Amino acid sequence: MEVRRARPGDAAALADIVGAGLESYRAFAPSGWEPEAVTGTVGRVGALLTADHPYRGWVAPADRTPLGFAGYLPASEAGDNADDEPGLAHLRHLFVVPGAWGTPVATVLHTAVLDDARGRGFATMRLFCAAGQLRARRFYEREGWTFTGRQIDETPLGLAVVEYRRPLRL
Repeated sequence: MEVRRARPGDAAALADIVGAGLESYRAFAPSGWEPEAVTGTVGRVGALLTADHPYRGWVAPADRTPLGFAGYLPASEAGDNADDEPGLAHLRHLFVVPGAWGTPVATVLHTAVLDDARGRGFATMRLFCAAGQLRARRFYEREGWTFTGRQIDETPLGLAVVEYRRPLRL
C-alpha cells in the first residue's frame, strides 16, 4: 500500500477520520463525554497542512479516499505540549477508520512518519495517547514505543492521556 503527502484539500476527509476515531472513544470515556465536533477539526487539520506549517502528514491509500492518516511536527511546535528538547518530534495524529482496523493501513502510515522524521534528523519521537485507548496503546507498544510513565489528567480532549516515546535511530 502506498501513501502520499497530505494536502490542504484533504482536510475535510481527514477530519472525518479523526471524528470516527474520537467517536470510538465512547467505549472507554466517562459517561457524558462528547467527542469534538468535526467542523472544528476541519479548520485545525487544514491549518496544519498549509505550506508554511512544520507539520508533515500522510494519507493512505495514496490512490483513493483516505482510510487513515498520520502526521508529526517538531515537539517545539506542539502547542500546549511544546517541548524544546533537541531532536524531539511529536506524533500528532495516527487515525484509521474503524473499518480498516487490523489492516496494514496504520503500520504503513506509522512507517512513513518515522522514516520521514528520521530523514529530517529527529532522534526521538513522542506521542500522547488517550489512557483508555488500549487498542492504540497495544499497537504503539508492538511498534517499539515505550510508555514513559507520564499521565496528564487535564487535557483539551477531556480525557487523561499518557506519553510514549520511541527512538528513531535504532
